[in-house]
Amino acid sequence: MVITVQQLVKKGYPTIMRWSLLGAVVIVAISFLFSPDYNVTPYRLREEIFEVVEIPEDIEIPPPPQDIAPPRVPVQIEISDEASDDETIEDTTFDFAEDIPPPVVAGSQSGPQMFTAFDDPPVPIYRVKPRYPDLAREAEMEGTVTVLITVDERGNVMNVVPIAASVPQILIDEAVRAAQKWRFKPGKQRNVPVPCTISATLEFKISR
Repeated sequence: MVITVQQLVKKGYPTIMRWSLLGAVVIVAISFLFSPDYNVTPYRLREEIFEVVEIPEDIEIPPPPQDIAPPRVPVQIEISDEASDDETIEDTTFDFAEDIPPPVVAGSQSGPQMFTAFDDPPVPIYRVKPRYPDLAREAEMEGTVTVLITVDERGNVMNVVPIAASVPQILIDEAVRAAQKWRFKPGKQRNVPVPCTISATLEFKISR
């Protein structure tokens, strides 16, 4: 006699159901026995706290700011003939010949200085007049600038150093720039051209 699986399941179905029910009851009982207590926390609504502050009645409220008109400046000022000497300003005059003391320039600029003995001094064969700035001309600045000029054996200017002046620095600079453009017949020692140093004076004078 052959018994199929389907017949075997139908035959043991009641027994399987009883054991399954018993197992479920045991699991539920164990869960109740060993599970922790559940404490229910009630929900609380958010509360807003209001603080009552007493405001005194004698508070002084400042008035709003007022628009302040800018001061009026007169366009034209009338000159009064009745003003005293203390209320007037004396005329200011500038005399550069007296106000500015003659500067004495000492020192050297960049470049070597030669001090070589010579029999025949260098002779200028080409001179450049210093530029007269408009500012100095309008201020009537006049005077002289004395410079030391170092000339090489070919007659070219190697270095120019101002040593004395009776004019402001603006004219001293112009004198140095002009002397740097000079050309010379070189100085000689025993008929041999040698580098040497000579002094020269450049004059600033307004033609009238």
